[in-house]
Amino acid sequence: MASRNEALYRLLVKEDALLEWGQVLAYGATVAIAAATLRGHWRQREMSAVIVVGGLALVSLLAIGEELSWGQRIVGFETPEIAAANRQGELTLHNDARLEDPARLALLIGGLYGMSAPLVIGRRTPLVPPRVLVTFFAVVVGYMAYRMLVLERPTYAEAKYSEWPETCFAVALGLWCADIAGRIRRPFGRPLGTKTPI
Repeated sequence: MASRNEALYRLLVKEDALLEWGQVLAYGATVAIAAATLRGHWRQREMSAVIVVGGLALVSLLAIGEELSWGQRIVGFETPEIAAANRQGELTLHNDARLEDPARLALLIGGLYGMSAPLVIGRRTPLVPPRVLVTFFAVVVGYMAYRMLVLERPTYAEAKYSEWPETCFAVALGLWCADIAGRIRRPFGRPLGTKTPI
């Protein structure tokens, strides 16, 4: 709906606009939650939680670096030669012409997993996102599949629409991490009322 109003649309999707900063905040929250809870999961010997939370934190750190051009726009350093193929002339991987399709494919695969795992696997484990996040991941799958299969030469509005699915993905990772963090007092696989050994 916002794409019908160019000023509003650009306010949402242009570089360093609302959706991009929303992604940075969501990824930052994921890293903060992971940092605050990894030790607790480790002490409770919830190794699957440690692996998933650690993985979500690493993905989030990479995404923050990419969204902030690894500090290039903040610090103002020149784009190194290694990033010469970057469409925006910045030090980012996702805008490198050689890596754009693999980056979209990675988001599509991540979205497919997040959308299907809660529906296929009935048991709650750290490896499975909460079922409530299925729609967040479905937005990612819908857009990325359409972009890769149909939009060979997207318009500005079609290309920048990716900020919305990318925001959905960032928020979903944060909520998934928060859900796992909430299990420190009531770990996965232990019924309610069962005391956790210290």
